[in-house]
Amino acid sequence: MTFFTARGYVFLFLIWVVCSASSALALEVVVDDRQPIGSQKVGQGVEYIRDESKSLTLRQVTLPSQSWQTYEKDVLSFGFDNAAYWARFSVTSQASEEKSLLLEIAYPILDDIQIYLFSDAQPPQSLSLGDTLPFSNRPIDHHNFLLPLELKPDETLQVYVRVSTMSSMQVPFVLWNTDAFYKSRTRYTMGQGLYFGMLLVMAIYNLFIYFAVRHRSYIYYAGSVVGMMFFMASLHGFGFQYLWPQSPRINEWAVVAFLGFFGSCACAFTLTFLRLHRHSRVLYNVMMFHLVAYVLVLISAFVLPYRAAILFAVAVGFSACVSAAIAGIVQLHKGQREARYYVLAYGSLLLASVVIALNKMGILPRVFFT
Repeated sequence: MTFFTARGYVFLFLIWVVCSASSALALEVVVDDRQPIGSQKVGQGVEYIRDESKSLTLRQVTLPSQSWQTYEKDVLSFGFDNAAYWARFSVTSQASEEKSLLLEIAYPILDDIQIYLFSDAQPPQSLSLGDTLPFSNRPIDHHNFLLPLELKPDETLQVYVRVSTMSSMQVPFVLWNTDAFYKSRTRYTMGQGLYFGMLLVMAIYNLFIYFAVRHRSYIYYAGSVVGMMFFMASLHGFGFQYLWPQSPRINEWAVVAFLGFFGSCACAFTLTFLRLHRHSRVLYNVMMFHLVAYVLVLISAFVLPYRAAILFAVAVGFSACVSAAIAGIVQLHKGQREARYYVLAYGSLLLASVVIALNKMGILPRVFFT
């Protein structure tokens, strides 16, 4: 967190004066002793500005003439948008003692986040976050973005946040009591550890089976599990936290590349497991088309801008999941025993793919796995 020089402090002090004059317009989150805060989503009532030119400065957005809009849902979500967004709200302590809070932005693949804090009880502060910066720049070691807040009794803290990103514009603010956060995150981290551990075991197990029976479907399945593991690790920030913390440029291609690798292996698994080259030339050609498309998705991660690559990946993924589900249903109807297990698995994957795609486009709200 950054404190300012005397000149910078005077500048931000003048901005704080303007902010104070208009603070009644923004959402105010109240913390008191009667209803101790565990966690609280900060979305509905937050005021925001869409900065299409990405040129608005902090001074400009705090002018009384600036037109702010009020957000009506729990999580700020605007789909894929080239514009920058400003958001503002305030946190007021009516507690009898100092409160230790955490402000979480629970979407770890945002590119650039600028946070400004104003209070009459402490100097103005600013912080730069985002997955384009080394992980060590974060004030707290966590896969999401976390900002510690210390509020004295009767203190009001005004929060201004500017976000610009090539990924989906989702800014899920959550205000936490510090103790409640760490208790919740301990359980969450254990669950994620079990999830990734299970994926790793599945991949290794299928590799052993492949070496034992030499059937290609097992190595393709193992590859798809590894691809899914790294895709989820990239999407949820664990890859950046644990695997490449000092190499933020990897974040530019990781999500799309691992999705492309997963899809390529999954299509190859479909071709071999359902033996489509024997049973249906049409379905074989359709799945081969999607295999090639997924390879192009993988390549696009390194040659196309992130937004173009991820939209291409979403389109290919949705089409491939539908085609794979149809292939399984057709083979099931023909009496192929293996197809029943395949249809059950791909039915779940298809549903998850549709939910994730609609969420990234801002149509559906966030759920726990998006």
